[in-house]
Amino acid sequence: MWGRSVFVSCLKGSAFRKGEESVDFLPVRAIHEHYMLCRSWFENRETTKWLSSPLRLGRYPKVIHEKLITDRRNQVFFIMVDSSPIGLVGLQDIDRIDHKAEIWYLVGEDHCRGKNYASQAVGRLNEFSANRLGLVSLYAHVSVLNLASIRVLEKNKYQYVGRLRRSFSVNGEYQDLLLYDWVPEFNRNEAKMQVREESDEAGSSS
Repeated sequence: MWGRSVFVSCLKGSAFRKGEESVDFLPVRAIHEHYMLCRSWFENRETTKWLSSPLRLGRYPKVIHEKLITDRRNQVFFIMVDSSPIGLVGLQDIDRIDHKAEIWYLVGEDHCRGKNYASQAVGRLNEFSANRLGLVSLYAHVSVLNLASIRVLEKNKYQYVGRLRRSFSVNGEYQDLLLYDWVPEFNRNEAKMQVREESDEAGSSS
């Protein structure tokens, strides 16, 4: 029913796998079934409590859904597992002059949390952003208490670069936001250095 997207075809062979399952993407559209599925996730306050406003207001009118997917500064995809949508991953505030964007993600299905799907989705979106959109920097804001999301970012080589104090509210309590970024050029250079170091170590031991 959900089909496959151009996004998936351009990333064939690059999926991160967990057992026999791998994550695919499908662009979110303004059709009724897509809206109702997104609404069921966004109106669950426990699911969305870590998201930035207005996506954590506990309501999801159609006007927000349509703006989310029609604004050229956004790109939003379903996270697909076994051809079924289990969450969302997206870019917002895409800056086509400075080639940067903010990344966000949401696992909407309770039974799919803690199974590495968010990490896989972020990894694939990193590739898409760098290789297809030409972005040179991605960044994310995450609550200091959202340990699961911090693990997702750090697993995908995002670097901690700063803190915004008392700038995020959950249930009326203000928390610090941590700022992470991912820069493909830096990651490639680090990978080259690691390979070089491993090669030097192998040469010195032979």
